[in-house]
Amino acid sequence: MPFFGRLDAFDLTIEDWSQYVERMCYFFQANKIMKDEKKLVILLSACGPSAFAIIRSLTYPNMLDMIPFQELTELMEKHYDPKPPLILRRYRFYTTKREDRVSHKFLDLPEKAGGKM
Repeated sequence: MPFFGRLDAFDLTIEDWSQYVERMCYFFQANKIMKDEKKLVILLSACGPSAFAIIRSLTYPNMLDMIPFQELTELMEKHYDPKPPLILRRYRFYTTKREDRVSHKFLDLPEKAGGKM
């Protein structure tokens, strides 16, 4: 059975993990692949050697075929795009500066667009 589309190896310099998983899900839809076992096997065979090595190191004591597809993609998402700590998010929130006047931003818009009102 020929496949529609192509699933390249994961390359962090081109796309992030969430984009790769999204493309993979579209690939699965186009080829009517519904079973998680088959999705897992395709992911492991298509992800490329560097991503495969990271997957193996993140799931070390377990066998790769025993981990559910969804769990594996979430594990890789946490590895490649970790959520910043709460204290850092609070720091960023509280150190943002508010503009004294918001209205001057709207007055500058026509000039930035190249015209005058």
